[in-house]
Amino acid sequence: MEGFRDVIDMWPTRTELAKDCQVSEQVVHKWHMRNSVDSKHWSDLLSSAKKRHLSSINAELLIEISAKNKHNNQHLS
Repeated sequence: MEGFRDVIDMWPTRTELAKDCQVSEQVVHKWHMRNSVDSKHWSDLLSSAKKRHLSSINAELLIEISAKNKHNNQHLS
């Protein structure tokens, strides 16, 4: 997985991800558009991934993607 878009796309629908993370669908659409999920939502995201047996989604992956995003953003500045 290259980014948070790939993580988000693992859910059947963005509506289901929104329900799982107790946020609006609009928030999930913004995550996808920005290719970023605020770390305050990671716990819900990881809990939902575990319940859905999405074993490829774990804390290490989220940290790796986040670090890659920060690195890429620094090069854009």
